[in-house]
Amino acid sequence: MRAKRFLMMLLAVMLLLMTGVAAAQDTGVSATGSETAPVSTDGQYYQFSRLVDLADYLNDEDHEEISGMLMDFLRDAKLDLQIYIIPSVESFGCADVYEFAERYYDDPKYPAGYGADRSALFYVFETDKSTSELLKFGPGSITTWGLMKGKFYADYYMRCGNAYDACRGLIDRVWNDLNRGHSVRAARTDMMNEANFHPYHNEKISRMLDFCGIFGQSELDALETRLTEIREKYQMDIVVLVAPDSDGKTWEEFADDFYDYVGFGYGDEYDGMILFVDMDSADRGYTITTCGTRGQNTYNSIVETIYDDMLDAFKAGKYYEGINVYVNHAVRRINHMERTESFLGISRNEIKVSTDDDRVVDPDEILKNSVKKNLEKTIKNIRKEFGTDVLVLAVRGTGDYYPSDYLYNYYTFLGYGEGSRQSGIGLILVDEDTEKAGYEIVTFGNASEKFDESALNRLKSMVGSALGSDRYDKAAQKFVDKTKFRLKWGHYPMTTGMTVVVFLIVFAVISIIASIKKAANKSVAKAVTASEYIVPGSYRVFNIQERFINSKVTKTRRVESSSSGRSGGGGGSHYSSSGRSHGGGGGRHF
Repeated sequence: MRAKRFLMMLLAVMLLLMTGVAAAQDTGVSATGSETAPVSTDGQYYQFSRLVDLADYLNDEDHEEISGMLMDFLRDAKLDLQIYIIPSVESFGCADVYEFAERYYDDPKYPAGYGADRSALFYVFETDKSTSELLKFGPGSITTWGLMKGKFYADYYMRCGNAYDACRGLIDRVWNDLNRGHSVRAARTDMMNEANFHPYHNEKISRMLDFCGIFGQSELDALETRLTEIREKYQMDIVVLVAPDSDGKTWEEFADDFYDYVGFGYGDEYDGMILFVDMDSADRGYTITTCGTRGQNTYNSIVETIYDDMLDAFKAGKYYEGINVYVNHAVRRINHMERTESFLGISRNEIKVSTDDDRVVDPDEILKNSVKKNLEKTIKNIRKEFGTDVLVLAVRGTGDYYPSDYLYNYYTFLGYGEGSRQSGIGLILVDEDTEKAGYEIVTFGNASEKFDESALNRLKSMVGSALGSDRYDKAAQKFVDKTKFRLKWGHYPMTTGMTVVVFLIVFAVISIIASIKKAANKSVAKAVTASEYIVPGSYRVFNIQERFINSKVTKTRRVESSSSGRSGGGGGSHYSSSGRSHGGGGGRHF
């Protein structure tokens, strides 16, 4: 009997121990009560829950299901993905997310990672800040772009309060990047549509995103700084995204959705624009889409121009140069479309009428000193005799302004001009170290009447022909000389070619008149009656009525084929999957 009781007690103890081991594998707590995770049967990882939800975003059933998915992913993908939904890392005594992740990655009681190299991913979402980080440990074969697509998806769903689909979507997208055969399951509650769209401003994310590694760190830093300055100064979001694919969507669709769901845009209308560069070898190209009233009104009309100006640089692999073309166009367009309140540190209420300041402004010494002295003397006479100011501005670059806008603001804010209407005319010569020099001419006040559109175009043509191979001196001299001639005579002097043409015409007219007079001197027979002039049977009279037909001619523009690599026009209004209106679109292959 005693032996039987002893045997029963031994079996009970063994049963309790087995239950404790099983519980330890699920909770990470050993049978003895110490927090030490058991090793997997194959010895490749430690068994404990990969999901920590301290914000109660998930109910018990969802928590259990997601935990199971993470364990399945760990075994199949051979990569440890851990998800932490916590109020903040500071509540754990950590200074930042990186310190938090490193602490739990190196926890001796719950060692993270799979295999000898301990490959692991930590997704940490801080509910107090609505921000997250996805950190990678060990080598692993997942791409940065694959990680970011999963992160952006999870972040948006977390902010919408749908933690279940956020976690499952993150798992699916990481797994899909590792194994294209793994399909991404549809969300239980789709938040990425018009009915459930939750707009938000993502202040912390970089506006310069390169997931293909085509830029060096110095180039990335320079572009990021520039985009941040533009956002703060102009209250407009200018975004650049370089990625290896468009996630199965068209360029336009992907750019619109990426802009919306990642949280770009400034102000209530989320004003801004995004350049999406798709580096997919099978469909390489780029597009620009816009958002908000300011964004669409500012850029839609020039999207095609930006595409064309960027194309040569992209075809040559000069991506940094091409993206700077896009950024410069963006900020210059803002200054062109909207009223400038200050220029070169001068605000509108500080503008003073210029006295006898230099009319030839050349801070970078592009022009010769002898030429500048001669021009200053001629301009002084023009102002005195014709009451019209003349400004010649030579600069290396115009920064955030188109050359014509830079000239206009320089003339206005530095107080140039004659009379109450500040009448005058200005030339800007721009040497931006490009293949060809640039120039623009702008009129002000009464000078706009003296130089009508035809006269102004003629003057531009003459200056342009003189500019040639960076011949700034000759171009500036011709501008001032031709301006003076027109102000004095009301027209431009005839060119040598025109003089020859006029001479030939006069000579021809004189020759014709002389021939007529010579023929008139010949003697002729005198006719007695009118009938003598008529050839018999050659003259018959009919009753004739003339009817005028009212006609209308309709002209239809013939569409020209394009050889520029265009993949569609831009500038129209369209909608993302969120239902938000966007502009731009189209793009170029390169």
